[in-house]
Amino acid sequence: MSEQPFLSVIIPAYKEEQRIHKILEAIEKYQADAKFVTEILVVLDGSPDDTLAATKKFEGRVKNLKIIDRKENKGKGLTVSGGMLKATGKYRIFADADNSTPFHQVDRLLDYVLMS
Repeated sequence: MSEQPFLSVIIPAYKEEQRIHKILEAIEKYQADAKFVTEILVVLDGSPDDTLAATKKFEGRVKNLKIIDRKENKGKGLTVSGGMLKATGKYRIFADADNSTPFHQVDRLLDYVLMS
């Protein structure tokens, strides 16, 4: 990736094999129309299920997808902060794997931030 990302999205993942597709599909759709570079970091938190394999299915589909596979469970807080520290985007957010806050809402957040 030659251009610095405008937005980094950190997705903490623990036992998300059955849900990770929800956020990654939403991001894939979002990226199709985005006017800026996004970086996606899925940070696995020692997940005992097949979250890693489920995430790898999106390699090549989701632009700038990075998978950080932490072998030991440390909890959501350390997982998010670890992703934030690895991210390179000007702006950084985290999103849950189940897309509980619909990802397209990020535009509303960015509008607010950019107006400030």
